[in-house]
Amino acid sequence: MKFRYGTLILLLILLAYFNEPALATAESTTVESLNNLKTYYQYDVGGAKLSYTLTPYNTVYCVYDANGNMLRTVQSAKPALFTSSALTSWDVYKLGDGNSGSIWSSHGHPVDQGPEWVAVDLGDVHFIGGISLTPRSTLSFPKDFRLQSSTDAVNWTDIPGQTYTSYSNNGNIQNFTFNNSIAARYVRVLATKLGKDDAGNYYFQLGEFDVHLIKITASSSLQGWPVSRLIDGNNSSIWSSNASDNEASIEWIAADAGDTTFISGISLTPRSTLSFPKDFKLQYSLDAVNWTDIPGQIYTNYANNGNVQTFSFDSSVIGRYVRIYATKLGKDDGGRYYFQLGNLHCIIRRSLPHPVCPDGQWPG
Repeated sequence: MKFRYGTLILLLILLAYFNEPALATAESTTVESLNNLKTYYQYDVGGAKLSYTLTPYNTVYCVYDANGNMLRTVQSAKPALFTSSALTSWDVYKLGDGNSGSIWSSHGHPVDQGPEWVAVDLGDVHFIGGISLTPRSTLSFPKDFRLQSSTDAVNWTDIPGQTYTSYSNNGNIQNFTFNNSIAARYVRVLATKLGKDDAGNYYFQLGEFDVHLIKITASSSLQGWPVSRLIDGNNSSIWSSNASDNEASIEWIAADAGDTTFISGISLTPRSTLSFPKDFKLQYSLDAVNWTDIPGQIYTNYANNGNVQTFSFDSSVIGRYVRIYATKLGKDDGGRYYFQLGNLHCIIRRSLPHPVCPDGQWPG
């Protein structure tokens, strides 16, 4: 499929429309978008239109007829969804209405070859640990598909370990947990081999599409030592990176503050005096993609006494994400190298700092 950027605030997605034959093939899709706090989408679908407005709190779908007359609005507490195609009355917003009995359906095909896809827009970059798909039944679920992520709905990347062939669907909710969490705004299920319905045609059909958001992620996690332990409030439950035989290994942890804010420091609870990094730096980001070193927060040959380690920044940084990026690991009592912690806490300033007038001089 071919995508191109534009300068409009609307995201135009060209889809095959409801009035085409049920066995029409999916058309190519064009996406034009700007990253705004509010993002507006409009589907120009064979003369009729489906548009939706996405805010941080909900999604409002507006359905128009071919003459531009408003037919109805549909509100959803879930993130916005868009697809390669849809049948009449099997609309995409049914994937977010919380009712697994209301179904979205792609167009039908006489053979099992797609592609058909469904994507979700989270409105901003988030850490994602997996997705759940609710099939319509054991029928019309793709046989071959892969899960993809994107930060712009234009360039898609296959999620490692999430490519499936000859997939067997038992009709229950299908959970897909990623080996390592990802940072993305968009997630897509791209089906290349479709499932058959009871009439012998091929579709991609779902009842619900859910994304599993997480607040913290890491470069690796040792089996049985998940990164979620860093925010469970229990300093004795430990996250651990994978083991390394070389202390000069890179491991990192990143936390999502939930919104862009002033971050004035972090505190880390070590497992003990062992397995705490020797060389590391603290970084911040607005998008979890581009990272900036925090001034004064680069450490070499760091000595950890086993107590809570608090790192107060010289000046607060404006960001949403914070990362501890270790380049030299600490040794455990078995002689191997890890990054291990019991807890991580971001120190947040919710209000703007007050300006201070200098003493004894006129501001120049």
